[in-house]
Amino acid sequence: MRLSTGSAAVVLSFILLSAVIPSASAGDISYDLPLNESIAGGGGAFGQVLTAPNVDNVLYDFTIPVATNHTTDPFTLQVYAWNGSTSTVTGSPLYVSPTQTALYGFGGGPEYAFTNFTFTPNIALSPGGQYMALVSATPPFPTNEELVVGGSLPGTYTGGVFYVLGSFNPLGVNDAPSLAAGPWGNAGNGTDLAFSADFVPEPSGLPLLIIVAISILARRRMAGGGSF
Repeated sequence: MRLSTGSAAVVLSFILLSAVIPSASAGDISYDLPLNESIAGGGGAFGQVLTAPNVDNVLYDFTIPVATNHTTDPFTLQVYAWNGSTSTVTGSPLYVSPTQTALYGFGGGPEYAFTNFTFTPNIALSPGGQYMALVSATPPFPTNEELVVGGSLPGTYTGGVFYVLGSFNPLGVNDAPSLAAGPWGNAGNGTDLAFSADFVPEPSGLPLLIIVAISILARRRMAGGGSF
């Protein structure tokens, strides 16, 4: 069977592109911190500091349990670079999720019934660098309500710990200047948020160059009436 120039280019391009699009698979670096406690705060933001692996440095997905003690409350997941010496997030957000809705969960266990929210940042991080994945309440946020996240046992993850913005103050902020201004406080005792994350390798740029070359060749052959 003979494929036309265009068909052959599309098939080969699809094969090569499939090989370079990041996706979570066996052999990648994964973390899974079990839920052991509830961490409540009147709005504001909560964050987990992460250290990017040296090889599989693309944060492909991130899952975190979130609830609220009143009806429903909006929030986003954001990823920032983290400055450990000043305990602040820096620069513009590397990722901001679409707005999500935290559901009422009081009365579950432990203490709250959480909903797991999975996000797919799919962003390349600097190997060995530190970052914060944070849950931020979307204003306006009533001061009598609490956005709640799940905590894990101290020392479960060695790449960073849990921080809270404004010592649980009901700030309800999600803009970069407010998040950068802080103050971010360490929850103490090496506590981590309950989360799971998958890191995958960065895609190689070479196959993409091959795809471009194939596309150019295909156009030239089509213009000349050739076929593969």
